[in-house]
Amino acid sequence: MTSRRSALSLLAGAGAALAVGAPAERPQLRASEARAHTPAAWLGDWSPYA
Repeated sequence: MTSRRSALSLLAGAGAALAVGAPAERPQLRASEARAHTPAAWLGDWSPYA
């Protein structure tokens, strides 16, 4: 019998695998980079009602 986890991984395909194992090893933004990546900076003057 196949476990639920392995069955789900078969359905998810190879693209769903995590490239980095531990969260501590994931790339992190510096404080200055984080300040630059705000919703306002991303959306600019976009308005959903315009």
